[in-house]
Amino acid sequence: MEKITCAKCGSVYELSYTRTIMRDKDVINCEICHNQIYSWSEAKIWSARLVVKCENHLK
Repeated sequence: MEKITCAKCGSVYELSYTRTIMRDKDVINCEICHNQIYSWSEAKIWSARLVVKCENHLK
């Protein structure tokens, strides 16, 4: 699993994916501040699980 941090609020996510036979194009937005944290265009469907909630964007 890959970890990614939201550039806006600092929340940390674990990314995982499922392989598909068709190309998928989509984005994942942060659950806390709604900033785009990941985008893709490949034969995978990505999902993100929030592991550390931060609210640095409120400071």
